[in-house]
Amino acid sequence: MGPITNSLQAAAVAALLSGLAVAAPQSFEARNSAMGGTGVASSGYLSAGLTNPALLTRYDSTDDFGILVPALAGVLADEDELASAIDAFQNNLDDLQNRTPTPAELLALSAQILALGDRRLTGSAGFSFAAAIPSEEFGVAIVVTSRLDTTGFVQIDPTDVTRILANNLTGLRSNGVVLAAAITDVGLAVAHAFDVGVGKLSVGLTPKLQRVDTFNYSVNIETFEGGDFTDSGYRNNKVSFNCDAGLAWAPIDELVIGLVGRNLVATNYDTVVTNGQRFSYNVAPLVTAGAAFTTDLLTLAADVDLTVIERFDDRSGLEDDSQYLRLGAELDAWEWAQVRGGFQCDLQSTTPNLFTAGLAVSPFDVVRVDLAGMIGGKGTYGVVLQAAITL
Repeated sequence: MGPITNSLQAAAVAALLSGLAVAAPQSFEARNSAMGGTGVASSGYLSAGLTNPALLTRYDSTDDFGILVPALAGVLADEDELASAIDAFQNNLDDLQNRTPTPAELLALSAQILALGDRRLTGSAGFSFAAAIPSEEFGVAIVVTSRLDTTGFVQIDPTDVTRILANNLTGLRSNGVVLAAAITDVGLAVAHAFDVGVGKLSVGLTPKLQRVDTFNYSVNIETFEGGDFTDSGYRNNKVSFNCDAGLAWAPIDELVIGLVGRNLVATNYDTVVTNGQRFSYNVAPLVTAGAAFTTDLLTLAADVDLTVIERFDDRSGLEDDSQYLRLGAELDAWEWAQVRGGFQCDLQSTTPNLFTAGLAVSPFDVVRVDLAGMIGGKGTYGVVLQAAITL
């Protein structure tokens, strides 16, 4: 390929890697998601294993056991309507391949394929499960999480314009691409609280098995089907050990200051080689600090990442750095209903700002149903739904 084609591919991959940063590298949980993604200091004991294991020591005297029924979540950004644009191009191409097109139709088709290069689609989906027994002496939780982040785009070969205008419609060289990563964790969180004179200091640890699946799907635009990216030929996976660790200091009952390090064992995972391109997905330590102030009716929370995370790092040095500041609030109506809101921004300016909101009903503080919604720039929308039982 010539230098023009290579530069176009590099630009497309750069956009791709930026798109993958739409979702922060953390587990989905409805309350935290509705509160801007906070949770390092504000999580309840049931979601502590997902955010900061040290918070397993923070609970009410009536709390003995809790189960988080798998939280289901999805986030989609398709402002450019890439999926429908590819379908429209393929349908038009198929129609013209089966008859004699006019010069105007060929010109329109060439413009159509060029327009695909300016479009992107990103999405995330996942679930979280937890079962927890809180205790200041030995809080414990089993946690299972899985998250898939995907991005699709089209690598345009500029010579396809010449081919189309010459009515050579069967040898196009542009490719549709999906790059994705799925991280699945199975962990056991434990925590213990110490009396340090000025309040209590809790320490938590979550050793976990971690499986990372990477996907590098690149297929000719004529036959591209985005849903095929999970086929085994485009997929790599590896299982390794990792660990989260956290601290939570409560100088007074209403105030908690938290610190957590996630994925303390740094590991790189290579994708398969597709069309001569290989990428590496980085699981790197993420350190986040947080604070939360809670009364009977109100919780205010703030988290900030202290480290910068880069996920996909291809061999050309392209980056997708992200570092988040998160703010959130919750109004609690006598433990029967909760209203939440929040805000998230990327301090590296890689991803758009995200606004969040949510509702929960919790009759008798035993059964809880939570719903969270997210909206941001670049046509980003998300939802998280979960249920929980606490006894």
